[in-house]
Amino acid sequence: MELLSKDISTFPIISFIISIFIIYGILRLIERVVPFLIKRYKTKVAFKRKYSFFELLIWLIYLIYVLPYFFQRNFAFGVVISIVVVIDILLISWYIGRDIVAGFIIKTNIGFKEGAIVEIDGMKGRISNLYSRNFKLINDKGEKMILPYSQYVSKTITFFPDAKDKITSMMRLELKSDKTINNIKEELKYFIMTHPKALINVIPDISIVNYEDGVYTLEINLAARDNSSFTEIKSDINKKFKV
Repeated sequence: MELLSKDISTFPIISFIISIFIIYGILRLIERVVPFLIKRYKTKVAFKRKYSFFELLIWLIYLIYVLPYFFQRNFAFGVVISIVVVIDILLISWYIGRDIVAGFIIKTNIGFKEGAIVEIDGMKGRISNLYSRNFKLINDKGEKMILPYSQYVSKTITFFPDAKDKITSMMRLELKSDKTINNIKEELKYFIMTHPKALINVIPDISIVNYEDGVYTLEINLAARDNSSFTEIKSDINKKFKV
């Protein structure tokens, strides 16, 4: 204890603790206020999803900043703080790594892919996206659920066959946007797949035909149960996206 207390005054310790509370308060304030300032829903969702990584980065920068001070004041105390930091990093790595490993195990199931209709732990829907740590499930009401692999790796997965009573049709769409083609495709996919007349288990195939003067020409392969459904889906797509 004498070794740890030597050359370490009370004031730096109190300042260290107070600064932690201040940073924590600021981060919580940002987490609550920024979503209210963001108008676009997708941007708001992306912010919430990535904020934890931003928060982690801030804490790491803070620790890198304060650690040299404690090493200068007392080497032993600096070592203790460093060990705590290493343990935290290992815990974070385990938390992230378990989802990645569980995701690898789940993805080895034949049929667990984008577009498949599955039921897991009482939740039924279509897999719209497979990420490294989680996957997105959309039910027949259009509700999106982000599910971490690690929570469902030991659960029973029930696969449902694709609907056979479907017809497909191709439509061409011109739209002007400053977004990337991947963002445009994701927005179109979500709009089509959550449309009440679209088939829940079919992911639309979207390909770019031409790009000129900021205008994308896209070909979209749609699936529906009948021609009237096609007409309604195409009409709604044109209303929302067409130039």
